[in-house]
Amino acid sequence: MQFQDCEFVANNGRTQAQVLQEQIAIVETRIDALEHPSEDALMLENPYAPTTSVSPRYIPSLRTLQHLVQAFLSGHAAKMGYFLWSCDVNHASLGLQSAVQLWALHLSHNAEHQAHESTWLQRVLSSQPASSPIETIQTAVLLATYFFTHDRIREGKYHLSLAAGTVLSAGFHQLRLPSTRREADHVAAFWTVFTLNNCWNASDAAPFNTTYDEEPQLRIMTPWPGEDITAVDTRGRHGQTVANFVGRQVHADAGSKEALLAKSGILYERACHIGRQYEAYVHQSDFDNLARAFASLDELVEDLKRSALAQTIREIPFQNADLLTCCLLHAATIELHRPFLTQRGGNSQQRVLEAAKAVVSHLESLALRHASDDVANPVLAVLLDSMAKALFAVSGDIPSAAPTNHTQRLKLVLLSGLPSVKGA
Repeated sequence: MQFQDCEFVANNGRTQAQVLQEQIAIVETRIDALEHPSEDALMLENPYAPTTSVSPRYIPSLRTLQHLVQAFLSGHAAKMGYFLWSCDVNHASLGLQSAVQLWALHLSHNAEHQAHESTWLQRVLSSQPASSPIETIQTAVLLATYFFTHDRIREGKYHLSLAAGTVLSAGFHQLRLPSTRREADHVAAFWTVFTLNNCWNASDAAPFNTTYDEEPQLRIMTPWPGEDITAVDTRGRHGQTVANFVGRQVHADAGSKEALLAKSGILYERACHIGRQYEAYVHQSDFDNLARAFASLDELVEDLKRSALAQTIREIPFQNADLLTCCLLHAATIELHRPFLTQRGGNSQQRVLEAAKAVVSHLESLALRHASDDVANPVLAVLLDSMAKALFAVSGDIPSAAPTNHTQRLKLVLLSGLPSVKGA
């Protein structure tokens, strides 16, 4: 005897169980049609929806998404702030999965796939927070870089601040000697967020909520990223990682590529900070202190440039990740010397021109102006925009209109700044 044999018959002779089974079959058929559409399938669309250049004909299948995600992870993921390499994305939280898929669709170079970005973005934003802090941080970082790439700066900084708050509340800034893969991920998470914050908020005077040498609970003690854990000095060399570096308590060696990028971001933030102080100083005592801080930081930037150059020479060819490090270091020089560009008798103009020449040299080494790969870290647009403004200040040539799109800014720098630098 089956369940329906005991049911009251209604609905034109069908039991309730039969009706439900028919509805389930219809839904299953619909799902299969969406995942595996036929060429002549008729798809309904909302006639009141905003029109786009490409109308989505189907939702990307699971197999397609997996292929795009794999291409993203093996290609440009690190450039966009992905650090959670020990995590299987397929078993991650829905928010993190959707964030990775969002980037995969965006970088697919396929208009039909990219037409679904808004849908995936809403999935990320409406997903429940991950139970794991590390996944929450990774999702926020991917969202922040996505918004920065699309010139949605306010939204990008909101998600960056969310990542920063989670990093600090989880104590990732005070890790000692990570011994597991999971702890190494925590180190990578901290430095990724810290460097992003230094790049995007330095010019806006919005520093990271840590200190270099004051409140003990806010000091940065986490070892540099990419460091060989077995080689870490257990006598406390990393007691104050950033304070020791900025205060020149340790040698300014490049370290790993990840550490070099983090150090470059720190110097860029410090240079912006000192530059703003110079423009606002009042008392002579302030100027004397600033002069000492200026000289120390200027020397530290040059030391790290030499160390970075030696590392680059050892690791030819020059890569895109090295370009960001290069731009940060030379942008630090530009920001330090920006307040003195109008003064006569100094060498600030020459230092700014030399920094700009070095950046252009690296751009040319990558053939960035004619490269088929147009995927670049959006931070580069901010740094190159800063370089262009400094060059305009030196030459007295102010552009009539400043474009808002990062790609247009990049072109402005290359087309307007490059001739000025070459001819200097």
